Amino acid sequence: MSLGPFERSISVRALRIYAEEGRYTENLRVYARHYATEEQLQQLEQLLKNRLELNLTPWAVSQFLYSDQGELLLQRLGEVVRTGSNLSGKRALRSALVLAAADGENGLTPLNVLEHFPVDTMRIDLTRAFSIISSIERLVNQTKQAIDAIALISEDNARLEPVVSTSQINPVRPGRYTVSLQTLTQEQFRGCLSTPASLYSPADHSLVYTGRRFGNRPLEVDLYLPVADRQNQPPNAMPLVVISHGLGSNRLTFSYIAQHLASYGFAVAVPEHPGSNTKRLEDLIDGIVRNETEPAEFVQRPQDITCLLNTLERDPRFKNLIDTDQVGVVGQSLGGYTAFAIAGTPIDLSRLNQECRLDETLNLSLLLQCRLQNWVLDSNNLRDPRVKAIIAINTLGSSLFGEEGYAALDVPTLIVSSGADTVTPALPEQITPFTWLTTPHRYLLLLQNATHFSAIDVPAEDNVAVNLPPEVVGPDPAIAHYYLRTVSLAFFQTYLNQDDTYRPFLSARYIEQLQDDQLPLSIVERFTPDQLAQANARKP
Repeated sequence: MSLGPFERSISVRALRIYAEEGRYTENLRVYARHYATEEQLQQLEQLLKNRLELNLTPWAVSQFLYSDQGELLLQRLGEVVRTGSNLSGKRALRSALVLAAADGENGLTPLNVLEHFPVDTMRIDLTRAFSIISSIERLVNQTKQAIDAIALISEDNARLEPVVSTSQINPVRPGRYTVSLQTLTQEQFRGCLSTPASLYSPADHSLVYTGRRFGNRPLEVDLYLPVADRQNQPPNAMPLVVISHGLGSNRLTFSYIAQHLASYGFAVAVPEHPGSNTKRLEDLIDGIVRNETEPAEFVQRPQDITCLLNTLERDPRFKNLIDTDQVGVVGQSLGGYTAFAIAGTPIDLSRLNQECRLDETLNLSLLLQCRLQNWVLDSNNLRDPRVKAIIAINTLGSSLFGEEGYAALDVPTLIVSSGADTVTPALPEQITPFTWLTTPHRYLLLLQNATHFSAIDVPAEDNVAVNLPPEVVGPDPAIAHYYLRTVSLAFFQTYLNQDDTYRPFLSARYIEQLQDDQLPLSIVERFTPDQLAQANARKP
């Protein structure tokens, strides 16, 4: 192996000794002495030893690497790790990654991948590698500075606000209603009309999706309803909350929010989006499909909700029970995009085409957004006017909607952001878009050291396709679930039920009372582009 730009030849064995024992051998000593800083050597040691702990078979790793996202990842890595003849190492890396995944003892570490590289000589562009690492560190530092600024504003606001009493109302506790659960099946959604919207490829003039009528899309919905007893009678025309799960997830993962809201008299519907659910992820792993989702899903997901509302409206069982003109939407990750789209945030595909320079991005969610690059959507607004308020958790869409799109949104909005989210990073995907919002009623709830997976629940009966290690999931998810049950109830009581007695539970003072020290919490109603720029201008 040779490391550029000075072409010092170093054996992989020398790197292993350095990673495991901290000793310099062979030409690594010369490289360390003359060509690398102490900081870079520390980065190299940590990089070599990092192990990706995912419960994936070599076959599953192989299938992912043949997906569009996997191909793009290999392309970027292939520019750093090249063959001895200075060609892209993309193909060799695919083989090495699969072989490393099959190595039960050493697993998926960069060092083990290098040892399984199927050619005798490789060239590593350390200048490029360290540049990528530096870019990551810069993003991490900027995110921390923004989080610190938001936390300071939240703390200042809390000091000026009165203590929030929970003697009469305590949104942490379950409500007074017991909850029933029923599942609406595909048959009830056949012939369902949705908003006309067509997505097509100008490259081959193929129509991918037209959203006029549902036919073969196997939509299933869990419906949570409060149940009457001798003491408690649920209200007539209950407001409806729809929960949209994330990519590779399903309708069970947010049942904890559904149960809590229904116990307070909300009807809650949780559709399973068939083109981006757990089954789709399993099909990707099994090689049945090539990608984790298709471009059409960006249109079909909002249409699933429109279809659901239309079905509930025409069903005599629910006609006077559920108020489908007073609807809130909760969405996580791709579901967060779904919430913004159905609430009327216009999509700007021309802007997206300009921003999809994927060789430079550190934002993994952009890989998904750019699935729509070079496609044409005949209507950029998928709004359903029945949606009156939204909560978007770990959302994505910064390049799909852009500043003008977010500014056009006019419904009450709560964005939930996780400071340690590496899938939909907090700074580009939630904090910056929040500064673009102009709707009068807006909130940014920041879980400072939560991850992309903190909000997701995995019930015991749910067979997940990939088991994530605790290091990826982050601090005890039960704390995040406790926060989200409470804040979502306060938000929808305030903006769907128009009950101002719940508004104090959205204050910085109450959030301070609510928080657990393991997972610090902040909330702001305003954070401007200028404040963000000032935060990022500070030296870390």
